Amino acid sequence: MLEQQLLSQYRKQSDNRILLIIVDGLGGLGHPNFDNKSELEYAALPHLDAFVQRKETVLGNQYPVARGIIPGSAAGHFALFGYDPLDEQNHIGRGILEAIDLDIPIEKGDIVARLNVASVKDGIVTDRRAGRIDAGPLVDCLNREVTVDGIRVKFVSTREHRGVLFLKKPSKQLSPDITDTDPGEEGKPILTSTATVSDSSAAERTAAIINQITAQASQVLDKTFPGHGILLRGFSSRPDLPTLSELHGMDCVAIADYPLYRGIAKLLGMTACDPLSNLRDKVSQLRQAYDTGTFFFMHYKTPDSKGEDKDFLGKVQSLEAFDQVFPDILDVMDLSRDVIVVTGDHSTPALLGKHSHHSVPVAIFSSVNRGYDRSEKFTEQECLNGSLGRIMGKELMGCMLARAGKLKKFDL
Repeated sequence: MLEQQLLSQYRKQSDNRILLIIVDGLGGLGHPNFDNKSELEYAALPHLDAFVQRKETVLGNQYPVARGIIPGSAAGHFALFGYDPLDEQNHIGRGILEAIDLDIPIEKGDIVARLNVASVKDGIVTDRRAGRIDAGPLVDCLNREVTVDGIRVKFVSTREHRGVLFLKKPSKQLSPDITDTDPGEEGKPILTSTATVSDSSAAERTAAIINQITAQASQVLDKTFPGHGILLRGFSSRPDLPTLSELHGMDCVAIADYPLYRGIAKLLGMTACDPLSNLRDKVSQLRQAYDTGTFFFMHYKTPDSKGEDKDFLGKVQSLEAFDQVFPDILDVMDLSRDVIVVTGDHSTPALLGKHSHHSVPVAIFSSVNRGYDRSEKFTEQECLNGSLGRIMGKELMGCMLARAGKLKKFDL
């Protein structure tokens, strides 16, 4: 919080632009089946390697939350936008972040949760993503048959196995202070939700409702979609945070296609381009929006998905696909004054098949960099040796603002 206030207090207007590219799940680990190399080390990335070899580029590593902490996607993104994920006011449930992108009015008292359709056998979760099934038909079924007295229950499918649960216009007060039903891994039962605060009738009431919905959902789906259930997490209501424009005086544009990242962007005051998944389409969006913004956030999801699926070569190929369009991204920017950053919100090694605590590579290009780096490749090892060193994710915003000439001198 202190760092964010400081950056805002000393902000300065500048027409220089910042492009923050978040390659989701960027970092990896050496894999014994692939010469003990990480995905970045195994991939052919000639354009990214040429980028880091430039004297204007510095490398380093960032810990999205803190050393040893495994970041969730929302926490990682908030950190990179300068919002300390350890600050309690920034503890925002994933449900509301995904819901914001749906443009469904969220009123005071509404509760929202992130939903996964999961594969379940004998009460045990066998696949938290149900093979990345299209949740649409299952959600339609739930909307027809799941009911709770005194509450409007609404399920919305977003993408693949994902969705959002809305508890709207409750007749009695509800609270987001309850535990998730998602166990977080396979081989465990769907959890029973409980209140996280003592002596809260609203939280206890909400937990009971969620358990009722979970049980109903399992019964309903078992008739038409046997072997499926729902997992709920990230219970939340709408927060009130300062936008990036309010803090730093920037016109911000988001180029992202997944609901979570678009929701975060909209919450922080960014204008979100239409959701297009093709990388070259995203470059076209950047080109079209270049004259309208001073801060651009571009998100690329596929490396994380492949890492979670333990698909090492799939993640390698997704990184190589990004490398192929990278020259077109550079062609949009004014390299004489703009700042370009490539990093990730967390590491997702295919070796593990999940988010990990490891630091995330970061490359910063700016004409004001000193040229001390002697890096040759965009890999975890080269980034460890980079002159930027190791920083916390929340510090990256200051690094970008300073290089873009958007900060005044600090003096006593």
